[in-house]
Amino acid sequence: MGELRRFLATESSFSEAHPTIQAAKMSYVMSDYGSEVREGFWTPDDDPKIRCLNPLCQRGGFDIGREVQMMICLGLTSKDLNLRCDGDEGSPKGRRTGQPCEYMLKGTLSIIYKAEG
Repeated sequence: MGELRRFLATESSFSEAHPTIQAAKMSYVMSDYGSEVREGFWTPDDDPKIRCLNPLCQRGGFDIGREVQMMICLGLTSKDLNLRCDGDEGSPKGRRTGQPCEYMLKGTLSIIYKAEG
C-alpha cells in the first residue's frame, strides 16, 4: 500500500510549530471533587494533551496545546488555568455516553518568548 500520508496536518515538533517560543512549562494539580489526586509538571517534550487520571474516563484529557496557542495569540507570558476534563464515563467506543468526567486541572502555564532580532 505504500506510505501513509497525512491529508490536512503534518506532524511536527513543538519548536517547529512554535518558532517564537524559547521555553514553556506548567506545574499543575489534578483533582476530583476538590480532593488532591496528583501534582504534575508539563513541558513541550510531553504530549500537548495531559491524560485524565480518572479510570472511568473515556475520550478525556486536558488540552495544553490549545492553551499555548491562545497565549501566543494574546501575547501572554503566564496564565493561571482551571480546566475541566472534556471526557465522559461512558463506554470505550462511545456507544453509551455516561456522566461528564469531574476531574479538574489547576495550574500556571508559563512561556518564554525568543528575543526578536
